[in-house]
Amino acid sequence: MATNKVLLVIDDDPVVVRSLHRFVRDSLPDGWEVWEETDPLQGLVRATSHRVEIVFVDLVMPTMKGEELVARLLVDRPEMRGSIVVCSGMPLNQAEEHHLFFELGCRELRKPFTLEQLDQLLWELIEEQE
Repeated sequence: MATNKVLLVIDDDPVVVRSLHRFVRDSLPDGWEVWEETDPLQGLVRATSHRVEIVFVDLVMPTMKGEELVARLLVDRPEMRGSIVVCSGMPLNQAEEHHLFFELGCRELRKPFTLEQLDQLLWELIEEQE
């Protein structure tokens, strides 16, 4: 039996997590699951201890910054480079942008985003997984 591919949503706001989960679940092709975490540390544990293909992560969370989560995730799962989407409504300075998008290879989804923007990015990531 084939194992489903997994997209993990990590955001401290349960409303954002549920909304992303609902939209992404409805847009994914067969064979994909959506997991969700509102605790960044638990999200990191899930992403490093299970097979996860795509991660959406908020940058600003109270217990662990998204940038730290991404850096720690890539230590254990370097193959995830390019499959991590950073979601934030906060402006980034030039050094943060360089670190996240060039050094760590993250994708960006700036809040607020449209469903069309989310769908386009999601399908780019899915096609790269095939």
